[in-house]
Amino acid sequence: MRGGVSRYPNRSGPKSTFRQIKTYGVVLLAVFVSWFAMPAWSASSFVHEALLDGKPIGQHHFTLTPETDGMRLTGQAQFTVRILGVRVYDYDHRVEERWLGSCLASLTSSTRENGSVTTVNGKQGQQGFSIDGVSSSPSTSPCIPSLAYWNRDVLVRQKHLLNPQTGKIVDVRILPDKPLEVPFGEATVKLERFRILGDELDITVGYEITSGQWVTLDSRLSNGRLLQYRLKPGFVLSHRQGIPA
Repeated sequence: MRGGVSRYPNRSGPKSTFRQIKTYGVVLLAVFVSWFAMPAWSASSFVHEALLDGKPIGQHHFTLTPETDGMRLTGQAQFTVRILGVRVYDYDHRVEERWLGSCLASLTSSTRENGSVTTVNGKQGQQGFSIDGVSSSPSTSPCIPSLAYWNRDVLVRQKHLLNPQTGKIVDVRILPDKPLEVPFGEATVKLERFRILGDELDITVGYEITSGQWVTLDSRLSNGRLLQYRLKPGFVLSHRQGIPA
């Protein structure tokens, strides 16, 4: 794939693009998991469209189900990338998360990438949150970092994020970015934005400034290509949600 100047000279090219698309697909799923994890959230589903250099490559579908002791979130992200009409990359990530309040209680994910399948299973126990097959020690936090991008106040305090595909917790820095107006259906919405920086991670997320609802994600990949997510029109911007500090 052709793109601009790489910020990581040794990681440019199609494989780098696909790896980063996969990373952001997982992050987007995790973002919605934490967003829906709060009982105060009234909506049951959302759909974002994924675009690469302005061209659609897939969508994300999410369903939230209340349970007697918390919430269950199921989600699926699917990407297909073509070059000159030839399919060169397929990605299908499915996840089920169970939450108690704003804390992750268990996780099961399955990822198919060009025919290769990986799975992750994790749960909260007395020693912390542990992931099957991950060599690092369980997180000792009583509440695993919840990828709380849906809430501005929670977002700016985050220093670690859990990757549900690898089971790894990564260090991040989250910085305020410039506000922006973007089209949404037949109207425009004004966004407040924040930039998330980490190992091979550079994402800018945008929130409708009045409701606080997450609307956009933008990332310039290492080879210069632009990956974007856009909330599909028809999903109503609701009132701002909050959680106790």
